[in-house]
Amino acid sequence: MKKLKYIFTCIIAVAVISCDKNELDPVPTQEAGVITIESASQSVVVDSDNVSYNLVVGASTTSFNDRVVGILVSDASDAPNFEYSFAGNVVIQAGETTGSTSVGFNFDAIPTGVPRSLTLQLADNSAEQVTVDYEKICQSNDIELNIVFDAFPGETTWEIRDSGGALVASGDGSGAPEFTEGFTLADGTYTFTIFDSFGDGICCSWGEGSYTITKPACSETLAEGGEFGSSDSVEFSVP
Repeated sequence: MKKLKYIFTCIIAVAVISCDKNELDPVPTQEAGVITIESASQSVVVDSDNVSYNLVVGASTTSFNDRVVGILVSDASDAPNFEYSFAGNVVIQAGETTGSTSVGFNFDAIPTGVPRSLTLQLADNSAEQVTVDYEKICQSNDIELNIVFDAFPGETTWEIRDSGGALVASGDGSGAPEFTEGFTLADGTYTFTIFDSFGDGICCSWGEGSYTITKPACSETLAEGGEFGSSDSVEFSVP
C-alpha cells in the first residue's frame, strides 16, 4: 500500500512539473512569417537635405526575436548610389509586425532637373519591390562668378547682359590672380561673355585660367570654360 502511494505521488509530481515547463516555454510562432514591403511607390521632390522616404516592411506574424530584413537596390534603378543612402536592412522588433528605415537623399550630389528612379527590393524576394522616383528642384536667383586669370590678366574683360542686351555687370582682370563675386538676378535669361584682347583665351598657353558660373544654393554649375580665342559666350537662366 505504501508503495502504491509513493508511485501515485511521483506521477502527480511529474505531471505538475510537465505543466509548469509548458507554461514557461511557450512554442514560438513562425520566426519570419510572410515578409512584404508595405510602402507605396512614390514621387519625391528633393529641394533640401532634409527630404527622405520612409520604407516600411511588414510580417504576417509576430516573433519572440528581432528580425533583420535585408534590402537591396534593384538593377532596374538608374539612380547613382552616391545620390541616396539607407541602412540596407529593416529591423522588425520582437513582438511587432512592421519595421521601417529612412532613405535619405544627398541634395548636393543630385543634378537639378534630372529625373531619377530608385527601386528597392527584399533581399530574399526580388518580387517584393517599391520604386521611388525623385528629382531635385532648386529655386535660386543667386549666382556666383569665379574667374582664375592666366599670366596676363590685363588682357581679360567680362560682362553679363540680360535677354534685352542691357548690361547687368562687367569687369576686368584687375582682381588677378582670381576674381569671385556673387549676384542676385531677376528671373530671366542672361549671357555671360569673356574677352581676351590678345586672342588666346585664359587657358592654357600662359597659365591654367578658367571661369565658372554657379548657383551656390543649388550646388549647380551653370557654365564653365577657359579655352577660347578672342571671346567666349554662354547663356544661362534663373531661377
